[in-house]
Amino acid sequence: MDEWIKPGRRREFVLTVLGEGGSYPVTHLRVRDAFYRADDSIVYSVVPWEPPNEYPSITEIAWTNLGNVRWWGALAFSIVEGEGFYSFYPKASKSLYMADLNEASIHGIAERTAAAASRESRPPYCDQVELHWIKPLNGEISKLYEALQAADNVLLRGVNCYLKSHLLWRHHLFAEEMAINLYIALEAALVTLRRRLSKSAGRDVSYDAVFDFVRETFAYGEALTEYWRDVYDDRTMLLHPDNRIGSHAIPPLSADDVLELFDPMLSLYRFVLIGKARPA
Repeated sequence: MDEWIKPGRRREFVLTVLGEGGSYPVTHLRVRDAFYRADDSIVYSVVPWEPPNEYPSITEIAWTNLGNVRWWGALAFSIVEGEGFYSFYPKASKSLYMADLNEASIHGIAERTAAAASRESRPPYCDQVELHWIKPLNGEISKLYEALQAADNVLLRGVNCYLKSHLLWRHHLFAEEMAINLYIALEAALVTLRRRLSKSAGRDVSYDAVFDFVRETFAYGEALTEYWRDVYDDRTMLLHPDNRIGSHAIPPLSADDVLELFDPMLSLYRFVLIGKARPA
């Protein structure tokens, strides 16, 4: 428990019931003051509330709480590349004020929140919650969560966009927006690698050095490096309406090139956060 929290002092938590449209790890666990439960009847998480940035009242576009970004990120990266993905689709949220997490009380509140949301919401994109067939690597979740507690804003922005891209994946009309989020997530992780390599070298290094590192360190690093270099043009077309490649009302992109960003991104973040190598 954080030092500033005195016994009996209440603090704010965020309960989020997760709904149709996501794909959830089947597990029931608690790490520090974060809690997650998924079974056939309900999926929800609880995290300490966090301001979205240093100006807590200035944002109206956040899709979830920053505490969820850390916690869902830890869960999302606890699966190995090639085994699919977890995605977290918020259905309803509720603030809780308590000195500590009482799991029995929270479960009752979660059930009532889920029931109220089901009565009040529009018909969902999917008609049921998807429980993923691969269980998470529970032994890694606490390490991932600790790493995300220490992550800076650049890396957290990347995790935020990576998680958001999975929501957009479910809606084919938003493939362009999904790609934008994935390119931001890729840049955030590569920036983090560049900063670490620069610190180790005692000088600023170029992205060529980052790609050399990826080529030498990651499984299939040669092909991965060439792919990440090639998609830079796609990123340029997406983010800049007037660019060196040419202006387009609708960018001439391949859906496969966008979708292929997902798998290696999982390994990239697992490496950046806890040093896990990409599976060969």
